[in-house]
Amino acid sequence: MGRECDRIAELLEETFEGRAYYGPSITECLKGVDADDAARRPDANSNSIWDIVNHLTLEWDYHRRLITGGAGEWIRGETTWSETADQSAAAWSEAVAKLKDANRQLVSAIREQDDEILSKLVPELDGWTFLRSLHGTLHHGIYHSGQILMLRRYLTDRA
Repeated sequence: MGRECDRIAELLEETFEGRAYYGPSITECLKGVDADDAARRPDANSNSIWDIVNHLTLEWDYHRRLITGGAGEWIRGETTWSETADQSAAAWSEAVAKLKDANRQLVSAIREQDDEILSKLVPELDGWTFLRSLHGTLHHGIYHSGQILMLRRYLTDRA
């Protein structure tokens, strides 16, 4: 097992549900968010917290499949975005559970790799190495945790 792969996996864990360097982890950002708030949008052209949770779930699942095989072609705006039809409390709990599962499965897939994979090109991502892809995935999650916090504050101010 590779040491750099372990470090990347550890950072993905910490930024998701641990003690993140920059502030609250993604799970901390989601604490106390109910289905109604998760589904609310600041305006018709903005994403909701729920949209972001689904997006991260699909993103992490896609990157896991890049590592393990079967990821398929990347289609901008489609591969990792989905609509939420059911906006019940049960559906929100399920969405958060799927997010946790996707993070844990990606972390596990990374830990199973040797560091040699990091310098290899990802066939589905034109010219990107696995190192760049995984670091991008890590940064992407941090970016969206900030969006979640901003949406929470916006929604709280508007309540």
